[in-house]
Amino acid sequence: MLQLNSFFGKIELTDQVIIEKIIISLRNEGYSPLLRDMFINISKLAKIPEPDKDFIKKILIQEGSLKYRRRRSRTVGDVFFTDNYVYVINPLNKSIQVSAFGYNDFSDELETFSEIINTSLKNENINKKISWEKVNLNRLRSNRSIYIREDEHEQINADAEFKKPEYSNEDLQIVNCLKNVDNRKFIIKLAQLKGIMEHDALNEIDRTSIEKLKKSGLITEEYLLKCKEDQHTICQVPSKEHLEADLMKNLQCNCGRSFKNEDLKTIYKLTDNCKKLINGSLWMSIWITEVLRKNGTDIDKIKWGIEANGEEIDIMVEDFGLRIVFELKDREFGLGDSYPFVYRIDRFNGNLGIIATTDKVSKDAKRFFEEQTHRRDSNIKYLEGLDGIQSGIKETIEQLSRNQARELVSNISGPDELNIWPFIETWMDTKLMKLKENNQ
Repeated sequence: MLQLNSFFGKIELTDQVIIEKIIISLRNEGYSPLLRDMFINISKLAKIPEPDKDFIKKILIQEGSLKYRRRRSRTVGDVFFTDNYVYVINPLNKSIQVSAFGYNDFSDELETFSEIINTSLKNENINKKISWEKVNLNRLRSNRSIYIREDEHEQINADAEFKKPEYSNEDLQIVNCLKNVDNRKFIIKLAQLKGIMEHDALNEIDRTSIEKLKKSGLITEEYLLKCKEDQHTICQVPSKEHLEADLMKNLQCNCGRSFKNEDLKTIYKLTDNCKKLINGSLWMSIWITEVLRKNGTDIDKIKWGIEANGEEIDIMVEDFGLRIVFELKDREFGLGDSYPFVYRIDRFNGNLGIIATTDKVSKDAKRFFEEQTHRRDSNIKYLEGLDGIQSGIKETIEQLSRNQARELVSNISGPDELNIWPFIETWMDTKLMKLKENNQ
């Protein structure tokens, strides 16, 4: 998935010429500036001398057909392409922001990029090293300052309570078994019946699956002792070894047989951990949290069971500058589920609502949401079936990550100016396609 990182540093950078010197230093280190190289290529096509720093300054900040001046700053940065990453340098008012995005791990790459800027400043006799601070991209918006401090994180609600996602490896094993629809149907039936005899269980599911459920910790065996003579139930024992215990091995049924010589029938019951995970579809919360994590969402941005004034939502994700509200259903999502979901999105100021159902969203519910989109700012996405949920989350995170990247670039390229985003988006598409080919 697309990864983004961004640093911020305070410094007096109000002169476009200084920015040009920084960009020249970056070019000398192998970073290709998109806008500046475009100016050079235009000069070659026009058969005129390559633009120097003063000429580029004139293009960027003076009135004319090529005007890139933004309201926020008189200085303009650039976008740099490398094999694996795209870098963005945004000069702001008395500060500078550098960002990077790509499909590879780049934990040290942005530090290297930032240090080149420090070196170029030193070479220009600006004896002040920038102390870089990581930027919180969680609330990035195009209609506000591009830099958001970490401590500006907005609380959900003063009266809201929520749980942090917590689960064990054993829980994950159970969740992986519950993803199988036949396993899940059997488990739900077993929960309703409290227990099921072995011969009845084999009418619902094959023995191989039963063994997998036992191994994964979903079901356990207990034993029912029955009289061979009239098949009445004598007692229930947790294991065969109990019949050999001192207290039981000498006991006899009313028919005269010892307990160990009577019929011993196997019954299956849910383990306590399995009961916990199917209660309220907790298994879905764990599974979707894992899908989110594997696609790059920090677990600290995922909240479970948020409750305020009697209203509760299953999962909330605060990332990508959005508040995303998840509704989980291990059944069809119907019209009756639609009204409370819309209310909860509004109640918690959600920007995006995602319905994740193992079945489907009914036609009536979809019709209702279509009517609501004309009156509300937030959007609703439907993820139907386990495969649809998994692929839908991946596609959604990819798109939201790209939206953030576009916000970073928007300080350089905007709707009323040269739009360089199609170049960057095509670069992303190409990289993503290569990754898919390599993983096949």
